[in-house]
Amino acid sequence: MAADHPAMAHLDQLLEHMQQALKDQDWELISRLNPEMKPAIEPLLEALEQGQLPAETVRSQLQRVQEFVDAADSSARQAKAAAQLELKEVNRNSSAAKAYHKVSSSRP
Repeated sequence: MAADHPAMAHLDQLLEHMQQALKDQDWELISRLNPEMKPAIEPLLEALEQGQLPAETVRSQLQRVQEFVDAADSSARQAKAAAQLELKEVNRNSSAAKAYHKVSSSRP
């Protein structure tokens, strides 16, 4: 019954898309899908309140959402750190190139 509920199926599908986007590190797709998360959860909570879904099923689904959020946060932090390292390397290479150009162009 619970797996057949439209709210459950919709949230499952959204989570699958978001998990694949995270696996692919497709931050643009994640940012497009993210606003859909809250509207996908609300019908699940309404179904719980109306007794259409068991509390344990809803809790389990919300736990999956939390696990995704935690994984996305961790992955985003790692991507940010990697980008910062790359930027530092680019800046270091640029500084070295400027220094070399300055030294080589000042030779008699």
